[in-house]
Amino acid sequence: ILKGFGAKSVLTTTSARDAAQLVLNQQIDVLFCDMSLPDISGFDLIRGLRMDKKNPRRAIPMLMTMGLATSSSVRLARQVGANMVLRKPVSPNAVFDRLDWIAWSPREFCDLSDYYGPDRRVRNDGNRTGKGRRQSDVSEDDIDRLFDVARQETE
Repeated sequence: ILKGFGAKSVLTTTSARDAAQLVLNQQIDVLFCDMSLPDISGFDLIRGLRMDKKNPRRAIPMLMTMGLATSSSVRLARQVGANMVLRKPVSPNAVFDRLDWIAWSPREFCDLSDYYGPDRRVRNDGNRTGKGRRQSDVSEDDIDRLFDVARQETE
């Protein structure tokens, strides 16, 4: 799928330990991992990569694939720092949509004692420029008014 999108190099492995070494030793732009790997889980792989302060690529997009995407497994993937979850079988459209979302609507990263990764609060209202689900979200009109006030105060 990735080569079909024009990726020049796609590295693959079946081991979480090998994947961790690839991320640490290669220039990796994005990581896809399954939640069920033979040596350690995909959850542990992502958590380990995200929490390793010495890992220079701990902020790359990390997407997790899973055959049975239960609400608890999706929640756990988000809790360990996965940017997105893809349910298998993975389609080219789903991969493109997730990569497009990550590229054009990146979320801020949280650096906490027990979590490093994208802000887990996701606006998914179908309109990436629209108002989200949080009551604290500010409308574009409110933002424009705030900028107008700030400009007037500096004049």
